[in-house]
Amino acid sequence: MHEIGRRSAWLLVLACAIVLSPPGVYAEEAPTSVVDWLRARGEDVSFEARQERFRTFFPGEAYGGTADQNVRLLDALQGRPTATAPTGPSGLRTASTREVTGHGWRAILDRSAQVLNLDVPEEVVWEREAGRREEPVLPALPFSAQGGLFVSAAVLGVKAKIFDDGLYAAVEVATQRGYGDFPGRAHLLDRVRKALLENEADDRGAAVVCAARDYGTGRHGDPLPEPLRARVAREKRAFEGNALRSKPIGFYTWSEDLARIFRQDRMLQTPLATKADVETVARALRADPSKEASYRRMLRLASRLTNPLVRPHVLAPPTARGPSRENPYHLLPPSRSHEVDLAQRLWGRVSVPEGAVLFDELIPRVRDGSLSLAPREDSGWYDHVTWALEPLLRPDAQPEAARLSFTKGYRAHLEELFKGLLALTRETHVKQLEIGMCGACMPRPTIHVAPGLTLEPLATHYRRRADAYRFVRDVLEEAFGRGGLRSLRRLTIDGPVDIDLDSELDLMTRIFDGAAETALDEIGSPDADRTAKGEVARAVFRTWRVLATSDPDLAQDVRMLVPVFYDVEREQTKVWVFLGWQERPLTISYEKPPRLASLARVDRGVAPRPEVEFGLQNVRIAYPVVAEVYVTELLDRRAMRAHCDRYRTRSAILGALR
Repeated sequence: MHEIGRRSAWLLVLACAIVLSPPGVYAEEAPTSVVDWLRARGEDVSFEARQERFRTFFPGEAYGGTADQNVRLLDALQGRPTATAPTGPSGLRTASTREVTGHGWRAILDRSAQVLNLDVPEEVVWEREAGRREEPVLPALPFSAQGGLFVSAAVLGVKAKIFDDGLYAAVEVATQRGYGDFPGRAHLLDRVRKALLENEADDRGAAVVCAARDYGTGRHGDPLPEPLRARVAREKRAFEGNALRSKPIGFYTWSEDLARIFRQDRMLQTPLATKADVETVARALRADPSKEASYRRMLRLASRLTNPLVRPHVLAPPTARGPSRENPYHLLPPSRSHEVDLAQRLWGRVSVPEGAVLFDELIPRVRDGSLSLAPREDSGWYDHVTWALEPLLRPDAQPEAARLSFTKGYRAHLEELFKGLLALTRETHVKQLEIGMCGACMPRPTIHVAPGLTLEPLATHYRRRADAYRFVRDVLEEAFGRGGLRSLRRLTIDGPVDIDLDSELDLMTRIFDGAAETALDEIGSPDADRTAKGEVARAVFRTWRVLATSDPDLAQDVRMLVPVFYDVEREQTKVWVFLGWQERPLTISYEKPPRLASLARVDRGVAPRPEVEFGLQNVRIAYPVVAEVYVTELLDRRAMRAHCDRYRTRSAILGALR
């Protein structure tokens, strides 16, 4: 089946599974009675069995089978707060239970004091003659890391990356052509170009507008007055001679339309260093209120879809300094980012030290709180996604940390995951972001209890990612209206998917909300939502997890190279490279096991009273392979992937890349 058809068919299956799942599978929102709830699970529904269960949750209270007691028992069985359940100051449950069965017995575990330990031990592969062997880097997520039983944070990160690329690409095409009442950038540039020609403008500002319009439309032969024609030709030669400015990378290589948008907008980022250059374009925009309004809407969308603009635009209020080489104005200024702000603060006016690594400067500052990633009032989508990654570097500062402990190996895994996901996020926004310069005879049975997690317990990371999708929905609804999202489609390299962007945004938000709720529930956190709303969120994630092995987005190759800053002295570009994936073992153990609250027989006469033994959970997770290096040539996705396929291991890939 054609790739776009596979993806669309999978989305339709997932949407139907979530909408049509029966209550027993999808959401236990309104069971008729505790008897019906137990019977649906094949459990003993006799009065004696219910009495024994009631005593487990409400010791010291006699069970008479009243309606009120049955409602409270049902709430307790489903993990919802009850009138007599212990609560903390905020009203949240301070204890949560887990039910485990085996050998005809049922154990109720109290997880109120449970703490899980997460470790990623180093794996070393030895060969008899060669000694330690370097494992090849895999181009896509290892299949075992994306199975239906355990979901690593990397799997969700790739799902988000592929969706984000497609969303951004769809918005780029829509805003270029015009969508709903949102004016098209191509039409705006045509109108501004026309006004400049009527005014016989021939300075740099006019040349940048004309060159950008040519790149956006692909029409380079339209007649111009001689002085302006020569100026446009010079701007184009300088632009095309600088691959850092002009070479499309990321999803902008998917189609010629996207490549033209990349070149057009990068040309619009050309610095204008004189008042005359700025005023020429400003007059053309102000001459028609509709042009000025269209231009300001274009700037607002850029600042909210990526981040606030880092330099003045041509309609910015005049300052005492005015435009200059040190303080240029732009038709479409680039957006700021924490990483470039830091690089320029450290090395903007001094030589970059030999061996300096921006990640090594960024990560300690985030960890100690001296660099906050929290979104500001004017932050865009990029800041919100970056904020979602902060818990990977500060896991101990998150609410769920009370139930978790992290070994040195697992912290190293989270650090590499932060690097990988930040690099992938930067590539999505690469066109708009600023590039800095710089038992007995018969063995006694045992019920073995492992933590039983189905995903990495990084609840705050997942919740913030869901919040980032809520933010970008607000941005797009402001630009296009709710109705506009229902007719937009996410783009892929093969074309648009069949599901509208409104539905896909809702689905992505619910998947990450569900992942957060699942993580909280599985570690026994008191912050888990025990209401029907929380169960619905967890059910959405469960449904996606079961179908995840057939999700075509997770099979995508996300290897890439993205520039961060240009080193003027070395005449090289510092880049982040995502080389692919390796697998690592993840061991989840009990640092503090749950308390055995009760142990009851459910099948009479089948086995003696069992022991309850707490053990390990061993899974394998995807581990991103990321590096920060200098390069003399920017490689687009296709070239970068061919390079990785040729050299295969991390050291060989980087050695040949430099």
